Amino acid sequence: MSLTKEEEFNEMCLDELWIEIKNEYLRAAIKARTGVGILLSISYTIVPYYFRKRRGLANGIIMASNCGGQLLGPPLIYYLQSEYAYSGSILILGAILLNCCVGATVFHPIEWHLKTTSAKTEDNETVHESVGESSYSTVRKPMSSKSKWDILTSLIHSSVANLCILRSARAVIIAISAALTLNGSLNFLAFVPFAMQDSGFTLEDAAWSVSVSAICNMLTRIIASSLIDTRFFSFRICYLMGTLTITTSMITFVFVRDIVWVMVVMGVCGCGVGAFMSIFNLVIVHYMGLNNLMQMFGATMLCIGGGFITIGPIAGYIRDVTRSYKIIMFVLASSVFCSFLLWLFMPAAARFDSRRSAVKNTA
Repeated sequence: MSLTKEEEFNEMCLDELWIEIKNEYLRAAIKARTGVGILLSISYTIVPYYFRKRRGLANGIIMASNCGGQLLGPPLIYYLQSEYAYSGSILILGAILLNCCVGATVFHPIEWHLKTTSAKTEDNETVHESVGESSYSTVRKPMSSKSKWDILTSLIHSSVANLCILRSARAVIIAISAALTLNGSLNFLAFVPFAMQDSGFTLEDAAWSVSVSAICNMLTRIIASSLIDTRFFSFRICYLMGTLTITTSMITFVFVRDIVWVMVVMGVCGCGVGAFMSIFNLVIVHYMGLNNLMQMFGATMLCIGGGFITIGPIAGYIRDVTRSYKIIMFVLASSVFCSFLLWLFMPAAARFDSRRSAVKNTA
């Protein structure tokens, strides 16, 4: 049946509109995910610089808030869409996120608020005021196109230079184990609803199971982070217990058939993920030092990003080829278990780095 000219014109307009909508969503997704990546990186690295005595507790609040967002986000979005439609809900969420700009204004450099021990004379006050004004004027100084290009070039060079820290055996273990554990656990949670449906459970059962995992994750982050400031806490033991718990819960998930036991297993898995995430950033400070935090964190996030674009697609391909969720669960569990095995060699890696540093200093 041939189309009239008017129908052909309407079809062409709809095709153009659909292409424009897809491009707009793609642009919005790129901008949003870029912003989220920047905010997450800052939230993970800013705590060690602002806290010393209560560093574990402050880090626990940051980590627990991430789980709180996962718990409160879906119901909030559902309510906003049902009450204010898509456009209204997007505007309200955007207004909520704008409050982050207000909070970011209080992140002053620590040097601005350090107490001086010297006597406060008029000369000293004059000096301090001039230092504050000069630093403020430096921040406010408009950048030329050349300076912007220099910043971009230095950013690229610093990103490449971050990989130089992987010469350390400790850095290799931290970066690779974080990539394996995080990608393995996230892909496991992504496959859980489909695996449960394939086993005869409902979507409601899957939703409750994931919610139980998130609640246990948040509680474990709070408890583990509060223990970081104690003397008997061991980063290595916490990391080993977390990865081993995730591995065993993934394997056990394949064999359980009762919904109660499925929720128990998911809760145990959430505890393992919480133990891992509670020290995700502080373990870098513990083993690599505060001075190497940003460099090590950049290298770690690069490894994690590489895992996002490799482990996820490989897991999906294995599922499509084997037609089995059990096999993919074993594969993801093995990736987390490799992280456990790597951390068994952390003491040997620390001794190796110490010997190499001693030889270098002697030479």
